[in-house]
Parts: sequence; C-alpha cells; structure tokens
Amino acid sequence: MTVHTPKDWAEFRDRLLARKQELLAEIHAVEEGMEAGSGLGDVMDTKDAARKQENLDVRRAEVQRDETELADVVAALQRIADGSYGECIDCGREIDIRRLQARPESMRCIACKEKVEAAAHH
Repeated sequence: MTVHTPKDWAEFRDRLLARKQELLAEIHAVEEGMEAGSGLGDVMDTKDAARKQENLDVRRAEVQRDETELADVVAALQRIADGSYGECIDCGREIDIRRLQARPESMRCIACKEKVEAAAHH
C-alpha cells in the first residue's frame, strides 16, 4: 500500500504534529523540574545526594531521548513538505505502510534500519 497520496500524508502529518507538541511539553516539564530540584547543596547526607543525582541523570536521559525523537519527528515533517515522505533515505524504496503506521517518523525501510543497527553494534 502506498503512502504517496495527499490524504495519507495529511493523516501522518497530523499525527506527527501532535507528537511534536507532546514531546515539546514533556521536554519543557522535565527541564522545569530539573531546574526546580537541581540544588544538591541542601542535601544532608551522601545517600540523599546520590539519590538526587541519580534522579537528575534519569531526567537528563529522558530529555535526551525525547529530543532525539523530536528531531526524527521534525525530519519526517520536512520529508512530507518536500514530497519524499514514505521513501527510505538510504535505498529510496517505499517504507512499508505498517511501519509508518506504527512509527510515522520512520526514515528507513526495515532492511536498511536493520543494516544500520547491525553496523552500530559492531
């Protein structure tokens, strides 16, 4: 099934725009929470300090994950705008509609994604 129709693109664009707003809100909320609770000076013992630092590290990792996904979402929106949405950025073949339905920000077909992941693990 092809996704090269304006109707399909509009549906994916709407989903991507909604996800973009969710991610921006999540990033903002976590960053505000980190700013509010970042002071380690008021901690009375090393266990509290370690726990607080661990929480900050987890929040930073959450923001980093969300920022990576946000970049993928923005790139997918750009591909919709330039007419290349639904095409693998590596081989140019059409990305399976089921993959796009599951992850509308997908930029690679399954075969190319697996190649990239295999190379990253070596």
